[in-house]
Amino acid sequence: PEALQEEGTNGWDRTWNDGTAGDNSTCLEGTTGTNCMDSCSRLGRCGKCNWATCYSDLTFISTLLRSLEEGLCLDPARYFVVGESNGGLLTHHLLHELPGTFLAAAPVFASPLLGYMTGNRFQLLRDALIASRTSILQLYDRSDTVIPSQGGSSSDGWLYESMLKSIGVWASIHGCDSDPVSSRFPESGGPTNVRCEEFPKCSSAGQVAICTYDGQHGDWPDMPRGAELVWNFFAKASNSLSSWVVT
Repeated sequence: PEALQEEGTNGWDRTWNDGTAGDNSTCLEGTTGTNCMDSCSRLGRCGKCNWATCYSDLTFISTLLRSLEEGLCLDPARYFVVGESNGGLLTHHLLHELPGTFLAAAPVFASPLLGYMTGNRFQLLRDALIASRTSILQLYDRSDTVIPSQGGSSSDGWLYESMLKSIGVWASIHGCDSDPVSSRFPESGGPTNVRCEEFPKCSSAGQVAICTYDGQHGDWPDMPRGAELVWNFFAKASNSLSSWVVT
């Protein structure tokens, strides 16, 4: 689905709610692109770092999944989620707020805003066992300044967690080694020089991996390589489903 279009103090925009509205610690003074949406104004949750809607996308996604389950022959044990940029922030947010709902996830050129590495109430730590049901593949372009993979301040003043630390939390949740190692995925190489790393020796049945490639914010690996990378990662998670058991 596409994000909701809504009017704010600085005009119209399409955004997903990543759970950070009203938090003034996620940007620097003078950050550009801020916008308090009407939904946030009505809730009294405007702040200097506002930029996204306050409509509940958690409710939307949960309702959508229930509706699809009722209307279609779906396997609720095999839900997957992909999101890029603001959608990637939403992907991280969904994994925090709906632990175990998705069998695998692929956030693309997106890391959580500063202070939200494990959720706004440390949900990944609290719900680590059920969260370990979800395998995660992080895709990132190497020259991103909008949501920099190294974390810190973006080119317009937003503050982000680093990709490596954010995905390192997932490695810990899965009981993997703390240092990633180079892994030759079938999709490695190509015009955008895709290179992947995995966190090895996971005690769960899941997988935690990072793939980087040449490009800037908004770029995917060359196609169909990028799509195949995500599809095959999800397929592997699906094939290993029978191995995942909560004890």
